[in-house]
Amino acid sequence: MESLKCRDLAPGDVMLKVIDNAPLSIGIASLQALSFAAKPHIVHAGVMFDKTYIIEAAREGIRGNDLRVQNKNMTYVVYRCSTKKPEMAQAAANCAKMLFDIHQRRTTKHEIKLGSKRTSWKTGGPLSYNLAGALKSLRGAGGDASTPAEMDDLLTDILEGKSRPFFCSHFVIYVFQFVGVQCGLQPTAVFKDAAATVHPSALAGELEANPYFDLVGIMMPGVR
Repeated sequence: MESLKCRDLAPGDVMLKVIDNAPLSIGIASLQALSFAAKPHIVHAGVMFDKTYIIEAAREGIRGNDLRVQNKNMTYVVYRCSTKKPEMAQAAANCAKMLFDIHQRRTTKHEIKLGSKRTSWKTGGPLSYNLAGALKSLRGAGGDASTPAEMDDLLTDILEGKSRPFFCSHFVIYVFQFVGVQCGLQPTAVFKDAAATVHPSALAGELEANPYFDLVGIMMPGVR
């Protein structure tokens, strides 16, 4: 695969994180392997907002990270919307950023001083991390994608401040199924399965055979 830097990325790129030495990463890969996943080394996923910032569902909920700073030592396999529906890319970046903004506006930051060190953390926000859903997805994909009306209802709930948790690949698939509808596609044409049933390894498999996405290359750790 072609080696990529930030200058080679684009809004809406799907970033598939490859296993590293972090305990959580190893744990996810191990659980996926035990579930006979085809690509257990893919342990996380996010959507690029621009050439440097990735938006992803993680422990704090929907967050944005700079690939050159927080995520500089991570490896990513990168997919991009194909020429069949290139307009989905920018729409997905905008949608992911909108959900990030909604979550951040409703998140409360806490900070305390412990001796000479200051510790901070965040709570609240409607788009928390869905650990139970992530574990449940390891049972295998099941059920068709939500209908356009069901996805609109979910977005309405989010806009109204109701809690709707996501895990990483769940977030990526929801974003693209939602914007796919805006681009004239049915959700099942973009990704056939219900978003909440697809773990990162399964997402990697679906992207590999998906006519609306092309493999762009790989971003190696420390190469930005």
